[in-house]
Amino acid sequence: MSGLIPEHIIDRVRDAVDIVDLVARYVSLKKTGASYKALCPFHDEKTPSFNVTPSRQIFKCFGCGKGGNCFHFLMAMEGLEFPEAVRTLAREVGIDVPETERPGVDRAAKDDRTLLYDANSRAADFFVRMLDTSAGEPARRYIEQRGISPEMAERFRLGYAPGSWDALLTAATQAGFEPNQLARAGLVIRREGGGGFYDRFRNRLMFPIFDTQERVIGFGARALDDDDVKYLNTPETPVFNKGGKLYGLNWARPAIVKNNRAAVVEGYTDVIMAHQHGCEAVVATLGTALTRDHVRLLRRFSRRIDVVFDSDSAGRTAAERSMEIFLAEGADALIRAGFDVRIATVEGGKDPCDLIVEHGVETFVETLDRAVDVFTSKIDIASARHDTDTIEGKTQAVDEVLELVAMIPNAVGRELRVEAVVQALSQRFGLSDAAVRARGAHVGRSRRRRSPQQNDESRTASAIQANPAEVTLLEAALTSPDVLARAAVELEPADFQHPKWRRLFEVVRQRYETDGVVNASQLLSSVDDAELASLVAGAAEGPPRPGLEETAADCIRALLKQRKRRKMNEIENELKKAQADGNEGRADELSIRYLNLQREVLKP
Repeated sequence: MSGLIPEHIIDRVRDAVDIVDLVARYVSLKKTGASYKALCPFHDEKTPSFNVTPSRQIFKCFGCGKGGNCFHFLMAMEGLEFPEAVRTLAREVGIDVPETERPGVDRAAKDDRTLLYDANSRAADFFVRMLDTSAGEPARRYIEQRGISPEMAERFRLGYAPGSWDALLTAATQAGFEPNQLARAGLVIRREGGGGFYDRFRNRLMFPIFDTQERVIGFGARALDDDDVKYLNTPETPVFNKGGKLYGLNWARPAIVKNNRAAVVEGYTDVIMAHQHGCEAVVATLGTALTRDHVRLLRRFSRRIDVVFDSDSAGRTAAERSMEIFLAEGADALIRAGFDVRIATVEGGKDPCDLIVEHGVETFVETLDRAVDVFTSKIDIASARHDTDTIEGKTQAVDEVLELVAMIPNAVGRELRVEAVVQALSQRFGLSDAAVRARGAHVGRSRRRRSPQQNDESRTASAIQANPAEVTLLEAALTSPDVLARAAVELEPADFQHPKWRRLFEVVRQRYETDGVVNASQLLSSVDDAELASLVAGAAEGPPRPGLEETAADCIRALLKQRKRRKMNEIENELKKAQADGNEGRADELSIRYLNLQREVLKP
């Protein structure tokens, strides 16, 4: 289940990695006895249920059920496949891993992603070199004007894209890249009519965008002339999704984890200037409004986000758009679970970069500390937009806020928010709670009439559902040697209908037949699926439950009965064919077999 990476290499890497140190990069751990606890980075909770056990080198959340070893944790946090997680940690501990692939892996797709990372990295190197040329003088002047130090320009690998149409294209093709490869990376554009390619980025200050693995995945580019498009980003590619990535997270992550707090700004220079002045828990969206993917990404590392906007009309519009996306996509559940998202406004029409340069980082920090919740911010914006001294203006402002509440898709969360917002609106505009509540009901009805009804069938998962007996039996087999011995003798992999649990049983039975025993902690190195790893980690973490063997016996009987029912279905089909063919002897034989199996299935 671990691909073609040799088991002994996987074991060496696992033994060399301290899972406590690994997990501590992402969450704040607190030592409790022989283990460590934290708020789970994978689900919403107020009371810590996430445990790390150093002696077994595993993690387990008893709230959401996720668990595993160092590989599974990195897979979940960074969205990696098992082999990639092994290789990532192997590089950190200095262990060489053979470059082999598992059967069935789309090697072409993997090679393409690797090539895109390489192309972006080479492009970043090229832009850095160009910054130091005479042609890069306008970019250097802009960097100096924004107050960015040479050290920070080097750290963030700022560069310059020359103004010619093919500077990067020429350099990259000379380095061995095909134009089509550069186009897939978003670095060049095919000319209309198929007449060659040209550089996407020209005469721009270049900001390389990194993922949390320190790989260049794309670029943000600021125009240095009167181009109508002030900022230009890499288009969507197999390695770049601007709606789910954040600029500067690779540098900001340690400070975010340490402070349990992150600030999200709009500009690349805002991030750089904040870091330059020691305020490092700052990242930026990539020209998009804040999305639930952004929130879920940051939620891995902190419990609070301060989203920073300018106080001008564009900043207010961006703030409102982020609120709408954030709430409409269901992220209000995060707020209700104790996750704190606040809106901070930079006054005076300045952006954070200018604010820090002119007034010091302390003023920026004070701005963050004055951040308010989403609905209070919306009330402030709506109040500024309308003349609330008039009945019409007051009604419009109230409706805007209630419309935002109505976007919350979860009925419970919406109801909880309504009560808090009703009180805030009543106090702000001098209205009765009853009047605001009635208006909220009207706005909600209007929104539901405008919104298409979701088909219940579309909300129903179509995935194969595992028989609870399969899961319970596997947990018991991993905990009790006696249960394992009986299951290995009486059951076959085909008795497990869910392919995931069938695969785990195959591995468990093979280990048992080879070694005579299965160690759950060691088994984790052979499990590359997050759900399977969680089940195995749970078995490794706790002692056998009372009555486990009796429960397991019931599960085995249930699976054996299922086997007989499947056989009955086969016999029934054969019987129908024999009767249709007029083969009475064969039909009688099948009828007897069917009745015998039926008696066994009906037996208590």
